Amino acid sequence: EVLQEQLQALLQQVVECAQDCVRLAGVAQPDAIYLTGGSSALRTLREALAVAFPGTPQVEGDLFGGVATGLAYA
Repeated sequence: EVLQEQLQALLQQVVECAQDCVRLAGVAQPDAIYLTGGSSALRTLREALAVAFPGTPQVEGDLFGGVATGLAYA
């Protein structure tokens, strides 16, 4: 619970960024939220995204290698 309290402001910034991206894309409701690496493994972030995007499934990618693999292609 202490961790969740400490992260709350930062998590809210991430959620607001996701909401802005969806809005700017002109999408009413995303088909899915793809989670890969880093903070996407945090249950508190997943819960916050579930509240912000109710009914939107969360799809988990490779939490430990997805970002590195993407960088290798870049």
